[in-house]
Amino acid sequence: MWSISFLQSLTFTKCAVIVFITFTKDLTYIHRFQLIWIEFFLTGLLHENYYCPQGITTTAVRSRHFWPAECDEQTLIVSATPQTVSELDTPAAVSVVRGEDMRHATPRINLSESLGSVPGLQIQNRQNYAQDLQLSVRGFGARSTVGVRGIRMYVDGIPATMPDGQGQTSNIDLNSIESVDVLRGPFSALYGNASGGVININTQTGQQPATIEASSYYGSYGTWRYGMKATGAVGDGTQAGDVDYAVSTTRFTTHGYRDHSGARKNLANAKLGVRIDDVSKLTLIFNSVDMKANDPGGLSYQEWQNNPRQSPRGDQYNTRKTIKQTQAGIRYD
Repeated sequence: MWSISFLQSLTFTKCAVIVFITFTKDLTYIHRFQLIWIEFFLTGLLHENYYCPQGITTTAVRSRHFWPAECDEQTLIVSATPQTVSELDTPAAVSVVRGEDMRHATPRINLSESLGSVPGLQIQNRQNYAQDLQLSVRGFGARSTVGVRGIRMYVDGIPATMPDGQGQTSNIDLNSIESVDVLRGPFSALYGNASGGVININTQTGQQPATIEASSYYGSYGTWRYGMKATGAVGDGTQAGDVDYAVSTTRFTTHGYRDHSGARKNLANAKLGVRIDDVSKLTLIFNSVDMKANDPGGLSYQEWQNNPRQSPRGDQYNTRKTIKQTQAGIRYD
């Protein structure tokens, strides 16, 4: 969003245009491209002999320290305001899943519990926490055996996809998700090299009044998840100095159906926002995951008939996956 204010409406002066052009030299490429039309528009007005009646010289004006009161007649504000477009109005294929719907009557362990209803998105939960979920958007990523490929993932604006194109979902805290945006088709190219699609995850922002939430889930084979979340804010978020916070922590453990298939994951997510002024906000984002999961491996047909729960190669080679990742980011809005 940009906003430029300068003097003179229909009596644009040659000095006003020079100051305007000098000011736009320091703007980004995209903003300069948007302002080209305005510069041509001003040039057209100058061709109609709309000059400052006092005949100010361009040499005096270029210094930007000289502006007579006689030229201060009117004010014109040129601004571009972002508009919110609904899912039905946008030409892109977008689906939005709310966090409250994802947490309603679900274990809150994997994204596969609530994103299966998104058209074009397929999630394979192999119940093997050492290999993570398999995500594919319109077929892209279906051939990935480990991790997520062909799809760009973002969490609070921070890329969750590595430079080699591989991403993971193990560091996503379902307990603190506000919404999940799934973008399919060629519009995903706006987010970089992601021909398959984009999954953009936004976590909750603290609001008044302060809340504390505890949740738990228990299942067979020693499956247990419990977590706690605290949210709140100081102020309504519109005044300078207002602070909001959201902190969530979760622990998940399971013995697994097969031998050598247990897993343990500790997950924490925190978000602290500070309002700088009316239009600026600084947000500190923290995420940490500590995970250890055993991989039981595959079975031959004969081994499956004898005992489908065995893990001969997992026990022999102690196949496993260990993740310890801590990241922090700062976002300026």
